[in-house]
Amino acid sequence: MIINALTILLSVFAFLLILHNYFCWKYNVDRVKVHAITETELESKISKIDAEVNSVQKTFDSKNAEMDSAIESFKKYENDFLVGVKYAERIQRSVIPNLLNLKKVFPQSFVYYAPRDIVSGDFYTVAQLEKNDVVVVADCTGHGVPGGFLTMFCITAVKDRLSKYYNSVEIDTAEVLAKLRSFLIASLSEKNDNDSTMEFSDGMDITLVVFDKQHTKINFSLANHNLYVCHEGQVTKYKGDRMPVGRHPRQDESFHMQSCDLSKGDMIYFCSDGIQDQIGGPEEQKFMTKRLQKMVGDLAPLDIDEQYRTTVKTVTEWKEGQEQFDDQSLIGIRV
Repeated sequence: MIINALTILLSVFAFLLILHNYFCWKYNVDRVKVHAITETELESKISKIDAEVNSVQKTFDSKNAEMDSAIESFKKYENDFLVGVKYAERIQRSVIPNLLNLKKVFPQSFVYYAPRDIVSGDFYTVAQLEKNDVVVVADCTGHGVPGGFLTMFCITAVKDRLSKYYNSVEIDTAEVLAKLRSFLIASLSEKNDNDSTMEFSDGMDITLVVFDKQHTKINFSLANHNLYVCHEGQVTKYKGDRMPVGRHPRQDESFHMQSCDLSKGDMIYFCSDGIQDQIGGPEEQKFMTKRLQKMVGDLAPLDIDEQYRTTVKTVTEWKEGQEQFDDQSLIGIRV
């Protein structure tokens, strides 16, 4: 009886041991399978990531090559454009008198002429007529290439108009500006109601001054410009008509002619609005006409060469750290 019970107990123990070993084996087999599956999935994911990285790298290399090509094309375009603009500057300079031409008529004179973008929307000219000497300073719409194109057109128009007064004893400067305005409006494109780019006026602001041959008197008309005359330490600012020579809401109104008697040693200053509109100084504000009037008053007692150097110094120091806002022109003449 005891032997039978022990046999049964041993059989049960053996069964339990076999069952235990089976479960241990099963666990190890399953763990190996799970491990194998995890490594396979990991290898698959790594493979996919490598493929994506390679694809991104190829795309990056392609875009980088396109960018390099675009940069090279831009550099070539920039160089060709700069060459063209430099050549345009030479053409423009050929129709604008140099300082020697001005000094033939006005020995005591200087010119400060500083385009913003190589070619300029400003121009000046001097004409020796039979009975009069004429000085013109003008500021055409725009600057850079557009201003340069308009400058060539306007200076040709001015010279042509002045040639018609070659033998005139008296020149009505207001009439000259009126005829120039009619010519420019008729010559330049008609306003297109569907073209928003034509909302501004194509034309020019201008100072037109006619000297008698003895340089004892001037008649002048001003369109959106001021004229400064320095006599015995006093600066008189003459204001112009507040409209341009060109298309404008007031284009049917007349310009006005003004006159001023001169004495030997007086200084006359002609300028565009480029200096007075220049941002600069410690408070980053415009130079303004009040400061310009003081500047020319300080210049007047100096000799002509020193006036030029002081003008360059003053304007350069004022705009230090700021971009040049517009073309700048200032002419000083001592009679």
